[in-house]
Amino acid sequence: MVVELDKLTELRQQMMDASDFRAPLNYFLEHFSSNPQFIKAGKLIQHELIQQVVEKVGEQLFGVGEVQNMWLSQIETHQFIHGTCLVNGHMVNILFFDDIDMGLLGIVMEEDKIMTARFSSAMLSPASNKSFYVPNASNAIH
Repeated sequence: MVVELDKLTELRQQMMDASDFRAPLNYFLEHFSSNPQFIKAGKLIQHELIQQVVEKVGEQLFGVGEVQNMWLSQIETHQFIHGTCLVNGHMVNILFFDDIDMGLLGIVMEEDKIMTARFSSAMLSPASNKSFYVPNASNAIH
């Protein structure tokens, strides 16, 4: 199976334009997630912001944001990070573009329902004790 990395440009645009965040998640799953060459194209990384965002969204959804088994892979040429983890026992798909500072979480809920949350970071004042802000879940999660 050939890796068509140029399709990441379409994914980036979908993430920026989406009002239904399931569309870019489905695009990723359809074009990339089951392609072994795509998985091999990245390098394993750790990313503190993504870790913190996943924890915070987990807190908003479940009361506790316990993150386990986070696996993130970066494709540097496209400034793209993707991965998975568990939050309070729920599977999470993670997509993030460094160049536009925008990401998307797909969280598997009960009865195989998928919650999606798009996020970006914002610089807060130096006086703030927070490194990022996640809006109230009712505004950010679909």
